[in-house]
Amino acid sequence: MEVWLLCVSTSYVSPSFNTGLSNGSNQQLHGGKSSISGASSQNIGQRRTFTCRSSGNCAHSRCKLICDYDPPLKSLKDEADLLLKWSMASNSWKTYKTAEECFKKFRIIYNYFDIWPVPIDEIALYIAYLSYEGLSASTVSTYISELAYTHKIHNVTDNTKSFIICEMMEGLRRKNPQKIDVRTLISLNLLKRLIHSLRSVCYSHYETILTPSTFSLAYFAMLRISEIAINSLSDECRHALNYKDVTFSKSNSQIELHVKIYSSKTDQKHNSVTLIIQRHADSNICPIQLLQSYLQVRFSGVNGSNKLYTHLNGLALTKYQFYSLLQKC
Repeated sequence: MEVWLLCVSTSYVSPSFNTGLSNGSNQQLHGGKSSISGASSQNIGQRRTFTCRSSGNCAHSRCKLICDYDPPLKSLKDEADLLLKWSMASNSWKTYKTAEECFKKFRIIYNYFDIWPVPIDEIALYIAYLSYEGLSASTVSTYISELAYTHKIHNVTDNTKSFIICEMMEGLRRKNPQKIDVRTLISLNLLKRLIHSLRSVCYSHYETILTPSTFSLAYFAMLRISEIAINSLSDECRHALNYKDVTFSKSNSQIELHVKIYSSKTDQKHNSVTLIIQRHADSNICPIQLLQSYLQVRFSGVNGSNKLYTHLNGLALTKYQFYSLLQKC
């Protein structure tokens, strides 16, 4: 069977991807029209054909895709946007969006024109503005990283790496050194006290079974809160454990808890890891016993969340609810 592949070459067009930084609108960057979808029929170059000969199905997966159909340019742009979106975590995009809004506000206040690349003196004054507003050096560094990203994604000169900007950032780190982390580590004794105090904090019998299990599993499996609870009901964290992610097995006549972490803050590519947790001698804090007790009463209705920890009505546990109970203890 002979398969003909059609390859369309187009003249170069500077991209402006809809990654959430521009709210879907194209941005003017020094007189350049920035849009993949803006490529018209005049941009299409000479067509070239290549032959892929094989008996039966084509051996190359990419050939199979191109043989089936020729996607329109809009579909390719949407795919490019999607790939860029997946290049960073959703929380990183949210942070960059906040940084973008802050820079827009700065330009409005001081009547700066919307020109790119941003002049070095403007970036310097922006850093001074952020410092004057009391932002920490790490936050300012994140905001400047967003500026750098915007320059790079639009293929214009990145002035955030200039000598004076680097020196100002170093000065900011020296002027406002990072504060000492005063958060208290959860020790085994503290875990016991927290779980014991839940009896007087929780509003229902169901919560007195649900919450101890979350505390115990988070401690013994060394989980982040994002792996226990969702961000909110409208924004489910994809790292939070699902019901099917925990299993029990026997090893040398002892029950083990297997917790599969499909993704996490440090595993965005879903390499996954399985944690094996042993039974603890103290039944009041034992992660296996507490989880088994919780699973016996867990909501099992059709419309319930597939997350591991859910309320009696089937809605998933949120970070806010987890932190609220932790603070009350």
